Amino acid sequence: MEKPNIHPVDGHITVSLVPKNENPMLSGIVIAGKNAASVLWETKAPSTDASVGRRPLPTAPIATIGPITPVVTPNPHQKELTIPSSPGAWTDVKYSSGSPVARHEACAVFVDGLVYSIGGRGMKPVSVFNPMSGEWSQRTGPPVEINHMQCIHHENKIYTGGSWYGKFPYEQEHEVMWTYDILSDSWNSVEGLPEGRRRGGGAFVVYEGKFYLSHGAIGGHGTHATATSMLDMYDPKTDIWTPLPDGPTPRDHTAGAVVNGKLCVAGGRNGASSDFWNANIAPVVCYSFKTGTWESKASLPVPRGGSMVGTTCSGLVMIAGGEGKTQTNQAGQAYDRVDFYDESKDVFLEPSYMTSRRHGSGMAITSCECGMIYVPSGSAGLGGGPEVTTTDAWSVDGVVQQCA
Repeated sequence: MEKPNIHPVDGHITVSLVPKNENPMLSGIVIAGKNAASVLWETKAPSTDASVGRRPLPTAPIATIGPITPVVTPNPHQKELTIPSSPGAWTDVKYSSGSPVARHEACAVFVDGLVYSIGGRGMKPVSVFNPMSGEWSQRTGPPVEINHMQCIHHENKIYTGGSWYGKFPYEQEHEVMWTYDILSDSWNSVEGLPEGRRRGGGAFVVYEGKFYLSHGAIGGHGTHATATSMLDMYDPKTDIWTPLPDGPTPRDHTAGAVVNGKLCVAGGRNGASSDFWNANIAPVVCYSFKTGTWESKASLPVPRGGSMVGTTCSGLVMIAGGEGKTQTNQAGQAYDRVDFYDESKDVFLEPSYMTSRRHGSGMAITSCECGMIYVPSGSAGLGGGPEVTTTDAWSVDGVVQQCA
């Protein structure tokens, strides 16, 4: 076969794929060679109705040689970052054995080479995934039901932040913060939020050894509940919570991430509304740890609640999945849409799409040398189900790396 005559233009090679019903002219693309996995892809496929939040994606490239290369030197607090032109790609993770426990309104976190999926409605064990072996296993679950929370890792423990328990729509707030000790496979509790500030469905992050819990709702779902914009800081050394300035917009079913020395909260809704499925909140809000002030930022292109939020190694805030209704879709849905927010420029970039719709899960982010983000389980439909046991994995090039 004669080799094709390929001439890159300005460092780019453009491949146009013509749709066919069968016998495609091109069935796949293989990138081979040194640093093959660092190739960035972009698509010019047209967007569809934003209320649906979906457009076709190209087949994810397969890198046959070479380890993954980070896009930039990881530094989530650095202001000037090289932002990749590609939204990356998602892959459905194949397991060698076991599967995660189906759960939603849960959390996920990556610790020492393992993905931990924790909590959710009902009494659930902890599910642990080893990306190197592809195996899922189960560990001791919490002694109580814990749901509607983000979780963070700090000194061999996983903290679950503000959380709820109980039946929809009258969920109640935990008086303590539950913690999971990774080394001993055991649960304990530390000082909870003060009375009147206990809540679930908020954003929970760690920054320079202190924890920050923002927003969330008191009393569950509906008009009997109260959506808040409260912000509290927890010091694990003193076991003390300190209230900080409120944010500009009450919301719950939200999540947050640290970028550029700020806590940025994205997505969510006013869960105290009579029709909370339609009460999605668009603006991103960011709290500066340096100045102690809040700022309203750009609006999420497709507002929704229950998204999974984290920071990529290139300094973008990722908002994955979610749920909600729109004016054109009153049946409601879970989303597979993934948005990327550049806080330094206050703009949203081209989205990507998970292989499955889901909300109410968590985001487990590996080291930047590995460059993977895992989103396990969650609910594939509006509200409580169906709960799924699949896992989506993101990387810049769409290649699942067996690394930590």
